[in-house]
Amino acid sequence: MLDTRTLIFCGGVGQLLAALLLIGVAVIHRRELAARYWACAYLMLALGTPLFIMRGMVSDFMSIVVANTLSIGGVYLIYVGVAQFERRPKYWRAGLSMLLASALGLAYWAYVDPRLPARVIMANLGIIPFALMISWTMLRTRMIGQRIIPLAISALFLAVAIGNTIRVVDAAFRWDSANTNAFAAPWLALWLALTLAVVFLSATGFLIMIQLRVQARLDRLANHDPLTGLFNRRAFRRRVIDVMRQAVPDRADGAGGVLLLMDLDRFKQLNDHFGHLAGDRVLRAFANVLMEKLPPEAIAGRFGGDEFCVLLPEANAAQAAQQAEIIRAATERLAVIVGPAIVRVQVSIGLSEPTTSLSFNELLRRADQALYQAKSAGRNSVALGDKALALMQPASLAH
Repeated sequence: MLDTRTLIFCGGVGQLLAALLLIGVAVIHRRELAARYWACAYLMLALGTPLFIMRGMVSDFMSIVVANTLSIGGVYLIYVGVAQFERRPKYWRAGLSMLLASALGLAYWAYVDPRLPARVIMANLGIIPFALMISWTMLRTRMIGQRIIPLAISALFLAVAIGNTIRVVDAAFRWDSANTNAFAAPWLALWLALTLAVVFLSATGFLIMIQLRVQARLDRLANHDPLTGLFNRRAFRRRVIDVMRQAVPDRADGAGGVLLLMDLDRFKQLNDHFGHLAGDRVLRAFANVLMEKLPPEAIAGRFGGDEFCVLLPEANAAQAAQQAEIIRAATERLAVIVGPAIVRVQVSIGLSEPTTSLSFNELLRRADQALYQAKSAGRNSVALGDKALALMQPASLAH
């Protein structure tokens, strides 16, 4: 059976390996600031571990005050990393105040009134709130669709908090004990085994969380237009084809996949007059209109330049025309401020006929023909096939 010093040593090695792995991740993925905090946290824990083992070989200040303070600080930095990852408050002032109070309490019970149970209580009370903060923050994770890892980490640190609470209660009942050998404390081997498991599993969990976020970021870069946040042309086409494959053919209500092809009117003139930065603002503003006005099932993408495309998978012709008119009217109300000028925006929209039997390319061709009709009818209009459904005279670009 492993003795307590061996378990502490194994824990220290595990903490050091976790720190080195997280340092490597922090170097590779510089945007992931949480990895830096977690690397520092496990490094602090690893530095404190040999000081525990060297109890009796180094001063009490190092093996009691410094070792326990490093352990408490390490757990706090784990929370800071979690808060950074989840974009939540880090509570620096409160955390550092608690860390200082723990250090002073440990020093008092080591030198002024030497008492092992009091030091055990002080060290564990320093860890409990931070472990609970980690558990609670992970429980409220914003990683939609990837909750299993955060929930597992939450359970781990809840177990740490419960284990520390048990040690506090046990030490309180042994307040008057004359025992000064920290390694002879009851249940210590079990507690150290739990700590070793928490170190390994939590570090693994944090590494997986970082990998999932990096992968999600790469997927977004590959599938989304960086300016507007909408799908790019390739991703839009793939999504539309997937939806159309799953659609029910020949619906009785006439609904099907309606493709809306949109083109901002006189956008080149706007770019030439106000500059490309103003054009970018207009594109973002129009993308926001789409995201605000489209139903949840709609798929929106930027095809390039000032051309956008939307699939309404559940709409019939009348519903699609109504939705297109909502977008046209909302776009006409846009007022994009560019320096001293207020830029007005208009859009022409072409609709394909509702169907589930045509290919994506055929839907796009029909929507493009309708867009041509909308442009020919005077712009700022909606057209289905060769029929203009809404006509308005174009207004001036700026006032």
